[in-house]
Amino acid sequence: RLLTLGSHVQMAERLLRRISWGADTLVFTEGAFYGYARATGLWERLSDETVRNEAHKMDGMRVKTLNAAGDDVFVDKRMNHSDVNGIVSEMASMIADPNFFVDVERRGLGFLNGLLVIHSDGSTTLHAHHQSNRLRTLLPFDYQPKPPEPTRWMQCVDELWGADVETGEAADPGCQSLLHEIMGYLLTNDTSQQKIPLLLGPKRSGKGTIFRVLKKILDTAPAAFDRALKK
Repeated sequence: RLLTLGSHVQMAERLLRRISWGADTLVFTEGAFYGYARATGLWERLSDETVRNEAHKMDGMRVKTLNAAGDDVFVDKRMNHSDVNGIVSEMASMIADPNFFVDVERRGLGFLNGLLVIHSDGSTTLHAHHQSNRLRTLLPFDYQPKPPEPTRWMQCVDELWGADVETGEAADPGCQSLLHEIMGYLLTNDTSQQKIPLLLGPKRSGKGTIFRVLKKILDTAPAAFDRALKK
């Protein structure tokens, strides 16, 4: 297919068609290009090198232009560094959306088998993966409506904050509930609470176990863990 030689805008339109497989599958936000991957259901960041390489592939394309006499002629389009910069910049402007991952219609937990939306009445709906979900991370397992009872985990929690038979100290269900609330909050992309959880306690009091469980659940999701509080 021949391309009419024109501005960087026209070349950027062609590049956009080359690297996106359908409508609304490529966006420029937060200073980077993101493409929707149907295989995973995620919006994955495209490296600058990937985008620029696609622009470079347009080098040598057969294009139509006008010669000095005003006649149509065909030439090989040669791309230089300035062309690539201009084309990539124009394409970014075409698909820019600074609030792309903020203005989301449905919010929930991303699982391997879909997006789980938790409604205000406590009911849930599992939606199939779609680019409109705008997910960048997934929990590394399927959602199960009726999962098995986490007996070993609850035993661990009871050992930390359960009743002490020897001292007669009563259980502290508030700490157990708060821990589960924190863990549930960390599973989401929500930051509206503007809080950072901090676990304080002596050595061998369960902090490391809680950290390891959280790391295992979150897997590759972007998260920061610091087990040492330095002065």
